[in-house]
Amino acid sequence: MNKNDKRYVGMRNKLFAAIAMLLVSSIMMVSTTYAWFTLSTAPEVQGITTTVGANGNLEIALSPADGDASHITTNIGDSANNDWTVKNLTWGNLINLNDASYGLGAIKLLPARLNALDTIGSTPLKTPVYGSDGRVNKLEANTAIGYYTDENGGSYLVSAGNYGVRAIGTSSNMTKYQITFNNYLASMGRNITNAQELAEGSLSANGSKLAEMAVARASGAADDYDFIAYRANMVNVVEALQDANDKIGAALYDAIVAAAATEDSTTAIYDAVMLLVEGNATLDQLVGAFGADAPDVLTAAVDEWKRIDGVLAGAAEALENIPEAGPMLWADASSILDDLMNTTGITLSGHNLATFKVQANRALHAPETITDWATQTYYTSEADAPAEYAAAQAFVGSFTSGATMELGAGSGVYADIAAMVGNLRSNVKVNVSYNGATLPVSVTIKTITGNSAALVLARTGLQGTNVLSDGQQGSGILNETYGYIVDFMFRTNASNSNLLLQTDAAQRVYEDGTSEATLGGGSTMTFNTTAEMDVIAVKGLMECIRVAFVDTDSNAILGIAMLDVAAANEKTEGTVTSITAKLYLHEASIDASGALVMGAKKTGNNAVLCDLQANVAQAVSAMVFLDGDNVDNSDVPNASVATSGTLNLQFASSATLVPMENAGLKNMTSGN
Repeated sequence: MNKNDKRYVGMRNKLFAAIAMLLVSSIMMVSTTYAWFTLSTAPEVQGITTTVGANGNLEIALSPADGDASHITTNIGDSANNDWTVKNLTWGNLINLNDASYGLGAIKLLPARLNALDTIGSTPLKTPVYGSDGRVNKLEANTAIGYYTDENGGSYLVSAGNYGVRAIGTSSNMTKYQITFNNYLASMGRNITNAQELAEGSLSANGSKLAEMAVARASGAADDYDFIAYRANMVNVVEALQDANDKIGAALYDAIVAAAATEDSTTAIYDAVMLLVEGNATLDQLVGAFGADAPDVLTAAVDEWKRIDGVLAGAAEALENIPEAGPMLWADASSILDDLMNTTGITLSGHNLATFKVQANRALHAPETITDWATQTYYTSEADAPAEYAAAQAFVGSFTSGATMELGAGSGVYADIAAMVGNLRSNVKVNVSYNGATLPVSVTIKTITGNSAALVLARTGLQGTNVLSDGQQGSGILNETYGYIVDFMFRTNASNSNLLLQTDAAQRVYEDGTSEATLGGGSTMTFNTTAEMDVIAVKGLMECIRVAFVDTDSNAILGIAMLDVAAANEKTEGTVTSITAKLYLHEASIDASGALVMGAKKTGNNAVLCDLQANVAQAVSAMVFLDGDNVDNSDVPNASVATSGTLNLQFASSATLVPMENAGLKNMTSGN
């Protein structure tokens, strides 16, 4: 073999070896790849620990003009890009009312008296009427509430709405009939809304339990079934509906007084009604003042209000007679439930509960369990049983994906109240027992009786009438002011908390923060001395200022505050001394003469204004006025320019709020 042949053989052997190795590695690669094959169509990753930042909040905003909290927004850039008139209408921790468009500078506090201690109503303050001898002849509840406008060089126009910043005053350009009509018509609207909200809130909180009772009975709950677990819910419902019906009564009261001020009435009827109002007359007495001229729609509504009141009183008494430990059998529960949510007037997704009961019984009894076909009502015949059984199962099963429960005429007090103030609606979870299991079903409960609500129609009718005239032209402009109202909205994400008046200055975000930008000023008022007023006079004036905090929706007074002038801080610069006093809530009462009496000071967690529901906006207003029963001539200057002060309000939550960490904001290193 020559040299070339040897080289060829060697190369061939090497090539075979290489090919063999390639083959082996190919096999290995294929084998290895095959070993990695898995069954996988929807991969998943587990065990990733994720922590969501905690953030405790109590936020504030100025109320929108329409009073609807859902119109308050929070957007990126609010803090940097908007002026205060816009920022005030977004959620945050600061409101600034310095802008001239709020008209606070045009409001002068003149001596007045709080009209009532429980609620401010539509005439919050009484003002003095002077005789020709210069002495106060009487106090008259003649104030109205208005909003600021640029008309006539800047003025306040009487309006039932326009929340935010409002003035309280009187108008010599408005007749007493116009003032009465506007005030009571506005109050009627608020009471209608409050009644509807109370009833709807009750439906949301307890409607699911009442629905469960109705469905359980319709599904075949035996007479000896114990419904005692629902007693507390029924008590809550009755109490809430009694509150709602009280608001209906208040709305009727307002409607009757407003009707007395219209041309459908007479001046004699008006005078008689107003005399009765001063004596806290009953609804029947007010209607009686009209005699034969009483509006039919209002007399019918009063009769219905009394009937509902009687039904609720009967339900309350029946519940009191049932021990908390029970039992509460159907014989006991049915009469109460029928008053609240009568099964005969209810439909479930278009089917009455009698149909639901038949189909539920069919679905729960398999054909083979039927032994006596002559007495059973589950199926029409033995031959139809399997088909009807399947149809019944499908019928009942369709409700597990959701249902609508409609409360029609005759279905109880919920429907009756809706017929007065407008339809109610709530989305709840109802536990339905089916085929041995308890299923949570999403149910929309709604009334269908309030499409032509009696009180809503009555208010619309009043709006279309003319007011009594005594020859005086009315423009609706407040020419004298006695106080002002600032309307706020609050919301928190903390459960079981109260809104507090924060008297001492506190950081608005971090308790231990050092940022000047988030340092609050507490609740205080500051006045300066002038050429006409020395320190003693200024302090005397400050002692007469009152701040009443009010539930904006119900007009209920939550608390009344006054300044601690005895502990005021004085700071002198040049010839001017500024006097700053802290604002505290006090116990308050009305004496025999009708004057407001301020009692013991409230501090700390006793300074509660109202409770706050987590993630539910709460409307609270601050009404500022000068208590005329305490002020005298020595407290006000003889000057052409009125004395002005500045009010600062700060609030807090009784819950321990833990804000999200932001070092830059906390220590004023960034984000300012």
